[in-house]
Amino acid sequence: MAAPPAAPATGHALADRWPLPSKAAAKCTHARVRMQVHAVFREKEVVASVSHPFICSLCYAFQTSHSLCLILDFVEVRARAL
Repeated sequence: MAAPPAAPATGHALADRWPLPSKAAAKCTHARVRMQVHAVFREKEVVASVSHPFICSLCYAFQTSHSLCLILDFVEVRARAL
């Protein structure tokens, strides 16, 4: 059985893997990005609310046009002699 013809590369990882119409592929890619953004903000909320000696605490967070920046405590690790 012959394989179906390959779709031209679109630059979207999801669209390049499955032969979906371009509108459906764009919708899937947009949904994936929204889920990733939601996960990053959820992680920021968790780090801000956790207080534990083995987890760095969140000092400050700010957002640029393309990034979420988290300012965490600096933890110095010293090598222990065996």
